[in-house]
Amino acid sequence: MSSDAIQTLHIYCPIRPSPLVARHYWHLRIKGALRPLVLGRKNWLHIGSEQAGPKVAAIASIVETCRRLDINLRQYLNDVLPKLGDWPITRVAELTPTAWKAAQQKKA
Repeated sequence: MSSDAIQTLHIYCPIRPSPLVARHYWHLRIKGALRPLVLGRKNWLHIGSEQAGPKVAAIASIVETCRRLDINLRQYLNDVLPKLGDWPITRVAELTPTAWKAAQQKKA
């Protein structure tokens, strides 16, 4: 096959990564997201309570979600935490990072 034919083929059939390459890419992203948790594991031994595990997981989930959505974590927490005491439980979904970011974009 000539080089012109190969170039034409690349225009009409862009090369897509194989499923193995795509799986490896996602594995690296997940591994990168879990790295801070793994590094902090020894530091968190002092928590020492079975009830603390789900709470730490929830906080880590919020932090990671904010990071992926490019939300300033400090700004998000400064806005959301004071509202938690008076916020109705039926509207708590409005305080998730995704909904919060959408509301901030509507304000701007």
